[in-house]
Order: sequence, then C-alpha cells, then structure tokens
Amino acid sequence: MERTFNPDGPWYHGSPRKLTTLRAGSTITQDRELARIFSHKPAIVVGEEANKRWKHTGPFAQGYLHRLVGPVSKEDIEPVLDSRIAPGLEWNTRREFALELDAVTEIDPAELLMKSELLRLAAEGLVKQQTVDTILEKQRVPD
Repeated sequence: MERTFNPDGPWYHGSPRKLTTLRAGSTITQDRELARIFSHKPAIVVGEEANKRWKHTGPFAQGYLHRLVGPVSKEDIEPVLDSRIAPGLEWNTRREFALELDAVTEIDPAELLMKSELLRLAAEGLVKQQTVDTILEKQRVPD
C-alpha cells in the first residue's frame, strides 16, 4: 500500500517534554490524536485508526502536543518502515522543524492498556513477552 499524506494538512509531534525544535529523524503524524497518545511515550500503542480509538501503556501522565511550523514536503519525510500502525500514519523527518505548542496532554485512564490486554497481546505474538514483562515490572498497570 502506498503511503500518502495531505500536503496542506497540519503535522504533529507528541513528547513528554516541551520542545521548540524537532530534530531530524523524529517521528511525526497528521493524526492529532495519535500524536497526543505518543506524547505519553508509550512502549505499546494499539487501536483502530479509522475510529481514532487508541490504547497505550503510558507512562508519562502529562505530555505536550506540538504542531510543526511551516510546510512539510515529500522530500522532508520518509515512512516509518517498521511501524505497526497503518501505513501513512507515522513518518520520520529528514530535517529539523520549528515547533509550536498545540496542547498540554493528560492521560485518560480509559485509554491505558490493562494487564490482561498486555498479556493477551504477548500470548498472540503481537508484542514481545519481554516488553510486557518490563512494562509490568516498571509501571503501575491497571488490572
């Protein structure tokens, strides 16, 4: 499937830190909600891009949603090749971009993956068991 983007649409980057500049090699998306989820620096993100329903592992309760300043051309980005999210949603930057703060984000507890969901994802081979074990060891995960 060809990876496409809207050349006239806004681009976003989520981070647990407030930024003014985005380095080359950073990940961006035109999906504002997905960028908001990434502002919490999750190890795992799953969901339905069509319905904009994402679940993730956190861990940062507060994050920052940034919007790229200026145009983004085809030459400025490349697809994230190993992404497990639908083609065309995640892109890596090839150059630096100025950023402006769009919003301060908070985790909605309903969007956090529960322990049983993480264990199911590992059992189905969708995520590595070692990743799930590390998350369960280091983070407080809802039952």
